[in-house]
Amino acid sequence: GADSITTWAGPASLREFKDILGEHDAQDALDKILGTKVYDFHYKSGRGTQDRETQYVGVVADEAPWAMHYAGGVVNPINALGYTVLGFQAMEKEIEDLRRELVELSKRR
Repeated sequence: GADSITTWAGPASLREFKDILGEHDAQDALDKILGTKVYDFHYKSGRGTQDRETQYVGVVADEAPWAMHYAGGVVNPINALGYTVLGFQAMEKEIEDLRRELVELSKRR
């Protein structure tokens, strides 16, 4: 329906339009991303994009509720981007921790 059609103009709204609840934990987001299976698939006839030719690569809604909205059936681009950014932040922290550990190990030699 029309309520499930969105553009980036809507989700890209300014802070003044949002009730901020707090920051989300980056490690939690990375754990959810890493625990989500990604599949190659075609949509069934008359379903999804109704494009039977394109092979898609994506998640299944009921296996990735963190990335969905509209009762869990439609990808939520805001969450998908937010979790992606958080995943990169968590990986950067892990990389920095490993770098510090390597520096400490090299000092002991």
